[in-house]
Amino acid sequence: ISMYSMIFYDADNNGIPTRNEDGAVVDEEKIRSLHEYTSKYPDREISETITKKYGESSYKYIGKSAIPKIRGGFRLSGKVYNFDISTQFLYSIGGYSYDSAYAGLMDNGSIGSNNYHTDIRDRWQAPGDITNVPRLSNNYDLNVSSSSSRFLTRADYLTLNNVQVGYTMSKKICKILGVAGVRVTVTGDNLFLLSAREGFNPSLSLTGSSNTYRYSPLSTFTLGMKVKF
Repeated sequence: ISMYSMIFYDADNNGIPTRNEDGAVVDEEKIRSLHEYTSKYPDREISETITKKYGESSYKYIGKSAIPKIRGGFRLSGKVYNFDISTQFLYSIGGYSYDSAYAGLMDNGSIGSNNYHTDIRDRWQAPGDITNVPRLSNNYDLNVSSSSSRFLTRADYLTLNNVQVGYTMSKKICKILGVAGVRVTVTGDNLFLLSAREGFNPSLSLTGSSNTYRYSPLSTFTLGMKVKF
């Protein structure tokens, strides 16, 4: 069962959120957004507890930002005899993003209606299990994949987005073939990605967020030949 942080103003000083006849927290003690509430009532002491109801949870700033500390790229190249190689890497360090695609793959909807991430294997199954993945209950537990800090993910990444290996034919062989020069290249794009979670590509969005309708660039290979006469 999912548990959420609930922040409230203990107006009657009884140590727990006061509820009305319908079981809802009274408006005087309810805090939906911690930042807005403390801005409006800076001198009030607030309390915190745990709730099983997502609708009673509170928004609060937890100090995470989508802005990376550093982002850039670098190239490595070299040459041995008639062979040469060049590579281009891109990287980002620092910042967090919200992995919506992962949240969808960790949902608790009707069995058979959705694909799962392999992390679902770590779900709670029996008393004594210690895990941060709720049980599967065939849509019985609602809001399992709703927005929360559970799906905030580090946005660090390193990607190898281009490699080119080339061979330049020697002048001696070119003379035999009757050409001025020959160069053969093999190029690969989007070959490698290292991120906080396999399949998660933070480079596709300025905020690093993921989406099931946003696809990562395909890995492609190109064979080329340049002949000079």
